[in-house]
Amino acid sequence: MSFAKHFGRVVATGLVAATTALGFAAPAHATSTVNETCSSIGKGYTWPTNHTIILTVTAGEVYSINVGSESSYRYALNGSLVNGATASAKITITSVTGKEFIERNNTGTMSISCSTGATGASGGEELQAGFTPTQILGQASALSGFVSNATSRVAGGTPSVSMNNNGFSLNAAALGGSGDALSFAQGEAPSAWNAWVEGRYTSYDADAFDGDQMELAFGVDYMTGPNTLVGALVGFGRTDFDGDGTTLTGAFDADGTTVGVYGATQTGAGLLIDGMLAYTDLDYETDDGSATAAFGGSRMTLGLSVRGEVEMNGMRIEPTASFVYAKEDQDAYTDSASTAVAANEVTASRLSFGPKVHLAPTVSDGGTMNPWVSIAAEYTATSGDIASTIDGVPDLDEAWSARLGAGFTFDFDAGGQVEGALDIGGLGAGDYSSVGIKLMYVMPF
Repeated sequence: MSFAKHFGRVVATGLVAATTALGFAAPAHATSTVNETCSSIGKGYTWPTNHTIILTVTAGEVYSINVGSESSYRYALNGSLVNGATASAKITITSVTGKEFIERNNTGTMSISCSTGATGASGGEELQAGFTPTQILGQASALSGFVSNATSRVAGGTPSVSMNNNGFSLNAAALGGSGDALSFAQGEAPSAWNAWVEGRYTSYDADAFDGDQMELAFGVDYMTGPNTLVGALVGFGRTDFDGDGTTLTGAFDADGTTVGVYGATQTGAGLLIDGMLAYTDLDYETDDGSATAAFGGSRMTLGLSVRGEVEMNGMRIEPTASFVYAKEDQDAYTDSASTAVAANEVTASRLSFGPKVHLAPTVSDGGTMNPWVSIAAEYTATSGDIASTIDGVPDLDEAWSARLGAGFTFDFDAGGQVEGALDIGGLGAGDYSSVGIKLMYVMPF
């Protein structure tokens, strides 16, 4: 809640009368007071110097006081008056004796947050619950996209369906599964072995937070036949989300190392199907402003993509549907304020479908440039043992959004390929947007 909103609620009566009613001596330095409850304070509230919050408390509420640079404050919570406090504190209300107060005396910075519930959930636990689905789906979708890019070389030739002013036509050889069903790759027949490296950076922006994700993966694959490929990958990822300090206070970080296997096949009907199974080992850190925590986790990710191709008046249109599903187990831990947090299981999935349109290629010395644009609708679903009550984080459970993309591939005459792309996600979601860039290099050997 903003200072302006709180300021409008400042009580005109003096501090002496207010604190006398509470049964405490009047704070010596405070010049103004404001009446608050746990729900009105919410997840992040910073108040002016020489200011006192008069609190109406309820058993089970957890007040996290972040001193910041404040050199002196005092409070009466759980019926105990604490004078001269100089350290951050987390107080769970167990003894309700009526209205109580927290007084800020000097000129430093200081903030307070409050959570409710008999379990006394910490701010770090709520950051964990609020940001984990975004982190999981960002990494899982990036890995699935890496695999789809790497396996595009499985098919080559002419599209199975063509459309022009005279209507549709079918390519008999393509539908017969001769290996010429799709034209995902240009030029000579692919090498049996390929190595690739791909990196992706995604920036997130919302009213209550911002952050970024970085993914880097390496893979090697082998063509076991004219229409089938198998491969293995290793990846590294990092996530960093930070609250705006007003609506949302705190930080959430994650590091992960991934190993996985993948494969692709071209069907006789002219469809390219790729799949991935990956395991990720994770290290998390949270900081809610008054307590920090570190814990581990592990995740299994399944990815599946189906692509076709239609030629329409000289353009290649690639209808695509992809699905990712991840199940993550997060370890139990105790934060720096001695709050115990139970183990957490989270599942997250994303279904994406839409066309990728390949524009006219440009041939130059050394290779061929192939530009493309794409649009996709995305549906996400999530669940977890810990429910998030944080305002301002993406709500990805049963949520729809759209994604726009544009990019290019450059096929070198001497062999190898570079791909670059940019996409904008979260369109229509209302609570966040994302911008991602990626770069991939493929080297046959």
